[in-house]
Amino acid sequence: MRDPKWFEEIMFSPFAVILIVIGGGVAMLLASYFLIREQLTKTTAVGAAWVPGSRKKIAFGFGVGVLVGMTYLTLAFFLGPKLPSGSHGPLAKMAVTKGISQLLWIVVALFLAPPIEELLFRGVLYGGYRQSFGPIRAAVFTSSIFVLLHITEINYYWPAIVGITSSAFVAVWLRLRSAAIGPAVAEHFGYNLTIVTCVLLFS
Repeated sequence: MRDPKWFEEIMFSPFAVILIVIGGGVAMLLASYFLIREQLTKTTAVGAAWVPGSRKKIAFGFGVGVLVGMTYLTLAFFLGPKLPSGSHGPLAKMAVTKGISQLLWIVVALFLAPPIEELLFRGVLYGGYRQSFGPIRAAVFTSSIFVLLHITEINYYWPAIVGITSSAFVAVWLRLRSAAIGPAVAEHFGYNLTIVTCVLLFS
């Protein structure tokens, strides 16, 4: 009988991850453009707010992201359980595997995931959910889906839910505070950069 992990190994091979992220991002961009084009640049709470925002607000978002990442890593280091050797989620395995796997993980973490995920979750989905369900439920729904997207990592290290959830809600706050998606992307980038730096220094 075939090992049940074979599907995970194929789906989360480095090149498969890149293809999935890029393919999903392109599909999201095209669907958004053709289905809700008029909503994309609306900066109201129910619009997608696909505008960069001011440099000052983007820099602020980046700083907040680094702060959230450092806070999470500090709490995880002192209060979280120690991860057993060899026990990693598929993306974490990419992160600690030297060579092309780690390089592709860095590309996804820093240059693909922040813009694609923020345009979708804090842009399109938040705006649509806000119009249908109101501000609180929109924030909870979009953040919950975002967390579930990372369940493969949380399954192996449950404290990750703290950092991912915190980053998600902070990104919503920044998107609303600035009426632009740029600061949320910068926060996501800053958070991921902190994680990437920690992995490169200590793995």
